[in-house]
Amino acid sequence: MIVPIVQMGMSADYSGPLESLKPLLAQFSSDSLILAVSLGFLSLFLLKNAVILATIYLVTHFTLYSAAAFRKELFELYLTQPYSYHLQRNSAEMLRNLTNGIGAAFDGLRLGLNLLLDLVLSAAAFTILVIVEPVLTISLTVGVGGAGVAFYMIVGPLIQRWGKQAFHLEAQVIKAINFGLGAIKDIKILNAEAHTSHLLNTLSISQARILTRSVVANQTPRLFVELLIIVALLSVAAALISSDKPLESILAMAGTFALAALRLMPSMNRIISSTTELRQRTALVEDLHKDLIEGRRLQEYTTKDEGAPALPFTDRFQIANVTFQYPGSAVSAIEDINLTIKRGESIGLVGGSGAGKTTMVDLILGLLKPNIGTMTVDGIDIQPNLRSWQKDVGYVPQDIFIVDDTLRRNIALGKNDEDIDPERMQQALRIAQLDDVVANLPEGLDTVLGEHGARLSGGQRQRVGIARALYPNPQILILDEATSALDSQTESSIAAAMESLMGEKTMVIIAHRLATVRHCDFLVYMEQGRIAAMGRFDDLVKSNAGFAKLVQLGSLVSGEKES
Repeated sequence: MIVPIVQMGMSADYSGPLESLKPLLAQFSSDSLILAVSLGFLSLFLLKNAVILATIYLVTHFTLYSAAAFRKELFELYLTQPYSYHLQRNSAEMLRNLTNGIGAAFDGLRLGLNLLLDLVLSAAAFTILVIVEPVLTISLTVGVGGAGVAFYMIVGPLIQRWGKQAFHLEAQVIKAINFGLGAIKDIKILNAEAHTSHLLNTLSISQARILTRSVVANQTPRLFVELLIIVALLSVAAALISSDKPLESILAMAGTFALAALRLMPSMNRIISSTTELRQRTALVEDLHKDLIEGRRLQEYTTKDEGAPALPFTDRFQIANVTFQYPGSAVSAIEDINLTIKRGESIGLVGGSGAGKTTMVDLILGLLKPNIGTMTVDGIDIQPNLRSWQKDVGYVPQDIFIVDDTLRRNIALGKNDEDIDPERMQQALRIAQLDDVVANLPEGLDTVLGEHGARLSGGQRQRVGIARALYPNPQILILDEATSALDSQTESSIAAAMESLMGEKTMVIIAHRLATVRHCDFLVYMEQGRIAAMGRFDDLVKSNAGFAKLVQLGSLVSGEKES
C-alpha cells in the first residue's frame, strides 16, 4: 500500500506497479484516489494489528499451557522413577528442570513461533520489493544475508557454549541455596555462615560472568545486521541517483525501500535475537529431552496404577535368595537373604551400623529391586505389583518429612480433604499418642505445622510419622528407628500401643533399644549384609557372640533415656 501512495503523491504518471490499473485509476481524481488508498491502508493496518494481537494470545496460551502439561508429565516421571534413580540424582538438577528449565525451554518455543511469524511478514515485504525492483532487491538480500549468516556462524557456537555453562551453573546455585537453608542449624553452630555465603557468591559470580558474555554475544548479530541494512540503504540511494530514471520515480523508489527497511528492521532484529536465544537454550532442551526419554525407559509404574487393589496377604511374606548391590558399589549391601514372615508376626531387625538393616527394609518396601532372588506375598512376586504391594505397607522412617500444611493433611498425606476418613484419623491419633498435641494446637487438626514441622517438637514430628503410617490401616507396619526421638514416657505408651497391634498387624522393626523389640516374635541379627542369626532376644544373647557384644556395648539398651 505504501508504494502507490508514494507514487501517486509524487506524480499522476501511473507507471511501474500501477500501470496495469491505469484505465481504472484514470477515472478518479488524484485526491479521491489518495483518500481511498489511505483508508484502505488504515483498514489493513487495523486488521494487521488485530491479527498480531490474536497471534500473540494464541502463541502465549499455547506455550504456557504446553509448559504446564510438560511440567506435570516430567514431575510424574520423576516421582515414578525407581528409588535407586533418586539415590543417584541430585535434586537440585530436577528442581532446576521443573522450574526455570521448563520455563526457559517453552519460552524458546514461543520465540520459535514468533520467529515464524516474523519470517512470514519479512517474506511479504521482500516479495513487494522484488516486484518493485527485483535485481537490486535480490542483490542486496544476498549480500546482507550472506554477511549476516557468516557472522552468526562465528558467534553462534560461543553463544551455545556459554548458554550450556550458565544452565549447569544454575543447578549448582540451587544446590548451594538448598545446602545453606537446609543445614541452617549446623551452619550457625559451626560459624559457617561466611563460608556458605562465599560458596554461593562464587557460583553466582561465575554465572553472572557467563551470562554477561552470552547477553552481549546475543546482541552482536543484531547490531551487525543493522549496520549492513544501513549500508544497503545507502547503496540503494547511490544506485538510484546514478540511474537515468525520472526524479519522481527515484524518490518513490527510495521512499519505498526506506519504508520497507523501517518495517523490516524490527522483524530482522527479532529474527536474529530469537535465533541466538534458541541456540543458547540448546543445552537446556537437550537435558530436558534426555530426562524425558530416560524417565520413560526407567519408569516403574504410572500414576494410573494407583487404583490397583492391595495384594492379598493371608499367609506369609517370603524373601528367597535375595542379593542387592547399589549401583556403583563394588560389594553387595545385602547377600543371600532368606526370610519368611508369617501374617501377624512381629520381627526385629538388629545389627551394627552398616549391617544392611535399612537396605533390607527398602527391599521389603519395594523401593529397591533385588539383583538376585525374589520377594513374594502369598506366592505372588511383589515387583510386577509394586503399587498393589505398597498398599499393604505402612512405613515410619527415621526422619519424618512434615509438609507445610495442616496436621490433618500431614497424617492423611496424598488424600483430598473430602476423602479423609474421620474414624481412621482418630484411631491413628490415639495409637500415636497425638490426642494431647491436637488439643493444644490453636486450630486442632487444621493447624498449619510450618516448614519441616516448625511448630512441633522432634518427638511430636515422630508421632505424626507414626500416625501417617497407621492411617491407611496397612497390613504390614515397618518402623525404622520410629521411636528414637521420643521421651521415655511417650515411647513406653507407644510401645504398649504397638504391642497391642501385634498379632493384628505384621510388624518389622529396626531398633537399637530393647524396649522396642523385646516383645517381637523373633529377632533377625544382621552382620555385613547377611543374616547371622535369628531367634528370641534371650536365646540370641546366649547363642550369638556378635549379638551378645552389641547388648554388652549398649547398642541395644533397656530403653531408658538420659535426661
